[in-house]
Amino acid sequence: METVEAKVFKIPVKEEVLVFIPQLAKVYKTDSETAKKITEVVTVKKEKLRTEKQEVFPSVVLRLTDSCNLHCAYCQEKREAVAKTNSMPWEIAKAAMDYLFKNAKEETLSLNFLGGEATLEWELLKASEDYFRRLGLKQKKKTLVGLTTNGCFVPYKADWLALNMNNILLALDGTKAIQDAQRDDSFDLVFENARKIYEKAPAKLQFRTTISAESVERLPEIVAFLGKNFPGCRQSYEPLFETSQEETKSLKSPAIELFFDKFLEALPSAQKYGSRITASGAGIKPPSVAFCGTAETNFIVTCEGRVLACNQGAATAAEGGALFEYGHFEEKKKVFIFDKDCFAQLVTARTEKREECSGCYARFNCGGTCQAEKGKSEAGALGGKPEYSCEEMRGFAAKLLKLIVDKDCKNIF
Repeated sequence: METVEAKVFKIPVKEEVLVFIPQLAKVYKTDSETAKKITEVVTVKKEKLRTEKQEVFPSVVLRLTDSCNLHCAYCQEKREAVAKTNSMPWEIAKAAMDYLFKNAKEETLSLNFLGGEATLEWELLKASEDYFRRLGLKQKKKTLVGLTTNGCFVPYKADWLALNMNNILLALDGTKAIQDAQRDDSFDLVFENARKIYEKAPAKLQFRTTISAESVERLPEIVAFLGKNFPGCRQSYEPLFETSQEETKSLKSPAIELFFDKFLEALPSAQKYGSRITASGAGIKPPSVAFCGTAETNFIVTCEGRVLACNQGAATAAEGGALFEYGHFEEKKKVFIFDKDCFAQLVTARTEKREECSGCYARFNCGGTCQAEKGKSEAGALGGKPEYSCEEMRGFAAKLLKLIVDKDCKNIF
């Protein structure tokens, strides 16, 4: 077994010192004198990381359509893109799934659906799920199929999704007043469909909640609301980051420190209802070298056959979108073509590649933050200014680690 030395972080918090070893997901507290005697490094198993695009993936994401049936106040995509009716040809969907299985090394393969709103391409979604399952049976692979949705579909679709999906990530921003203000008066339909899915398959349902300046004070209330109505479901919280669209000017980003504090304040409610809640940087877990799969294994195929590492690059090549495109479907040859140089640039976003992150105890939680937002803020350069400062993230991480030690609540992340 190949090993490496891992740093032991000693974080002063008032009269105590938190001893944190990210690679082992361990944290405990001690006094300052004892902390001085603790070793600075420990030996851990070396993690295998991709250093170049190998063109072999554990999953594929099909962006079935650019169309959407909502006009959310904070939509990351341009209004003209959302209004398009582009949909993925079966030829591209089939080719992407065939490619995944042909080159697969893992025993479990995943298919995920995105949009726009993927359920608008209902027949294509069902046909893709069926074909993916049949490929898995043929090649004796375990298959997992998931969907990210706004929840706005006719109720009978909820029954089919509950039966055929392995996981359903549903966007619900909280109570009726909050959801309707941020997500186009959609609460009643979304809540009804969430209830139908939960009644049939509670373990499959997860929630994605965007917190704005207008809703941040009510974050603990939102956690309790979702926990009470959907006990045991995972809840994911992320702060709103403003776009350049005119429509978002009335909806502002929350103060990040306040977002972090309200997230911590909500933890007792999560424990009460058996909910697992997450946010960027929350929890102690096996170390991550990137904010998401953008610099790792993302294989996202758009309706036009572009291959992306980040879904935010789907609507436009502007504002950083072109940074995440590293391949395309060649229609004449019916094959996917990849550009390894493009992926080499994406790899630089990993925290272990960045000198300024090397001595930070929060880097495994932070993961270098969202590269799409960085690309926009730095006019097309990866590794630019994050949405929140390093000081804010370190402060949040320290509070969170202390809470985990004091309240033994790491099981809710």
